[in-house]
Amino acid sequence: MTYHSELMLTKRVKDMYRQMLSVDTDSPTAVQQLCQVVRNIYMYLVEEERKMMKAEAECENKLYLSNFLLSLCQFLFEVSRNVESRFFYRTPCPGFKN
Repeated sequence: MTYHSELMLTKRVKDMYRQMLSVDTDSPTAVQQLCQVVRNIYMYLVEEERKMMKAEAECENKLYLSNFLLSLCQFLFEVSRNVESRFFYRTPCPGFKN
């Protein structure tokens, strides 16, 4: 699926918009075309802003997940270290005198 914002980046469309923006606005048709160009540019900017906000939200979600996993790993490391130290120092091993 092709979005309007992707079409706005093509050279052909940009050149056409530049040409339309530079014509005289003496005729009603030229004014209508100018208004349409401005609407299209506005829609392009709105779509780009929406994409940026979505990307930012996804980035924040990934950062949150990354922080959560890091905390979980640290917790598991601490638990395993505590279990190992208890086992090593407090559990009598057969064949060794404590």
